[in-house]
Amino acid sequence: MAFQEVRDALVCAFADGFLNDDEFIIPNELYQSVNPMYPYWEFQPFSLPSMDTSECEAEFRVKKEDIPVVAEALQLPERFTCPQGTVCTGLEGLCVLMRRLAYPCRYVDLVKMFARPVPELCMISNTVLDWAYANHAFRLTSWDQFFLSPPYLEQY
Repeated sequence: MAFQEVRDALVCAFADGFLNDDEFIIPNELYQSVNPMYPYWEFQPFSLPSMDTSECEAEFRVKKEDIPVVAEALQLPERFTCPQGTVCTGLEGLCVLMRRLAYPCRYVDLVKMFARPVPELCMISNTVLDWAYANHAFRLTSWDQFFLSPPYLEQY
């Protein structure tokens, strides 16, 4: 059970009269969260089409029209499902990862753009990164690539 769910259950139990003042105060004093709660629900869900081109370039370090091209080149799946059940589209997952890798960026900086809590953003970022590594790591770990052949290098 999540911390916020425990707090909500305590408040409901107190409001319904199942807990008296002393029983309500003691657990509230014990259950103090170390992580601040960010109001992600106050923001609009992520929408790439509604973003400005210059905003995309500043946030993701890629032009807006190039993001779908990158997604297609990576052969991203339609959606990602994180281990704890969070689901996001492939394009949103790619944008979370690209924004996370754009220096400097903390997960709390992503809350406003993606309207998701910090733990979900962390899970999405890690899931997409793990997927990219599992499907494309050989491009980084092997020097025997066709684009490193003499004709391609000469053309470059």
